[in-house]
Amino acid sequence: MWTSRRLVLACCAALLISPRVHAATLLVAGNGVDSPDCGGKTAPCRSISRAVALAGQGDTILVGPGRYGDIDQSGTFIAPGDEAAEVGTGCNCMLHVTKRVTIVSRDGAGTTILDANGATIDVVRIDAAATIFGKKGQGFTLTGAKGAGNGLVTEAESVTIAGNIAFANSGNGIAISAGHAIVSDNRAVANADGGIDCSGTNDSTFARNTVIGNGNVGLEADNRNVLTDNLALDNVGPGIDAQSGNTLKGDVALGNGDRGIQLDDDNTVTACVANANHNGINLAGHGNTVTKSAVLDNFGVGILVGDVGNTISKTNLFGNGMGVVNVPNANFNCATLMSAAGALQATQNFWGAPTGPGLDPADAACNAIGGTTNLVPVATKEIKVRPPAAH
Repeated sequence: MWTSRRLVLACCAALLISPRVHAATLLVAGNGVDSPDCGGKTAPCRSISRAVALAGQGDTILVGPGRYGDIDQSGTFIAPGDEAAEVGTGCNCMLHVTKRVTIVSRDGAGTTILDANGATIDVVRIDAAATIFGKKGQGFTLTGAKGAGNGLVTEAESVTIAGNIAFANSGNGIAISAGHAIVSDNRAVANADGGIDCSGTNDSTFARNTVIGNGNVGLEADNRNVLTDNLALDNVGPGIDAQSGNTLKGDVALGNGDRGIQLDDDNTVTACVANANHNGINLAGHGNTVTKSAVLDNFGVGILVGDVGNTISKTNLFGNGMGVVNVPNANFNCATLMSAAGALQATQNFWGAPTGPGLDPADAACNAIGGTTNLVPVATKEIKVRPPAAH
């Protein structure tokens, strides 16, 4: 009997000290009211900031459709239900996420707007590791940041940023400076600086993001990242800029004002497309491999190669070098340009004609002084390239 009583007491004590098993879900809605205990079904909060303040670690904040931020557009964040912005102080942001929570919208980014309304702040700043901000079909539109303000900025490790639209901010659309991030299914459109600027982001995943018409680089990543099925279109700078040890598969760079894809060392490029950019791909360093890809109709050189130890194979290379960027035509019609002293391995590629590199309709394999290109064997017909993913 004594043993049984001790067992019951021990079980009760364990229940008292055990953490809760199920995380709570707090609700935010356009018809909510911020209060000391808001967040339930019958009493949602009006601001996401209030829900973050009430949430515990690991909780979920579910946001209904509507506009969040400076609700009355007064230029201040002091009206009831406004986000608890810190302007010129603290985080200098509109929404400050300081806890490991999941923040998602109920109806998606198209109907759930976080609007800084022209304030010189970041729309969202995340300072808690492992935070989840948005999911596919459950993200937010982030807009209205002026000055150097970004749509979203974080230096926290292991964050997930998904399903969001960062539109027309004066800084970057999304800026991440930490490792082990997951950045997927986002759109960064018409931001004055970069679209998705992840300088300092290593060992991360970038999938199915679209970056269009941004004022600098479209999508930037550093080292040992995986980039899959991203689309970079009509950005002023490079479409995709990755440093070393990255894996790119199914990424597409179209019509960018600088290089379509910019790479340093030891990157692997498979089933990617660089089309109608200033230059197609720049392999600035060594140890890069490009295979089963398409580099077509770029106005300058198709693939610039700046070092030895690079390999291009089973890739379509034609229609390049026809634009005014080649005046005075020094690199006219060049599918590849080996600009370093040494050899480029470029076998089994299709150059636009069954006979290999040459005059139109083929492209040339060009070499600077001291450079050579190993071409044989060449592909005698166009190579089938995995079609780009739908965006």
